[in-house]
Amino acid sequence: MQPQNTPSRREPTAVHIPPLVLDRNEAAEALRISVRKIDYLISRGDLVATRIDGRVLVAWAELQRFVTSKSTAEATGETESRSEVFQLAGT
Repeated sequence: MQPQNTPSRREPTAVHIPPLVLDRNEAAEALRISVRKIDYLISRGDLVATRIDGRVLVAWAELQRFVTSKSTAEATGETESRSEVFQLAGT
């Protein structure tokens, strides 16, 4: 039992901070799709990727934007089609 005037001690609370970027394998796992499908979505421009030190990375916020855009398109009955092709430099 603690004395009445002593402040209680609080344990630190764990905070989960998602990573800023994911590699292709991690992005595929997060979306529950194959790495090949990630590559396809990047090549079509549906997912925006960046290259850092030779690694293809997708921002966590970009994955969230992609999922939200797909959910919105399906809810409104629209299908997204892009004519432009996004290609990473060097691929």
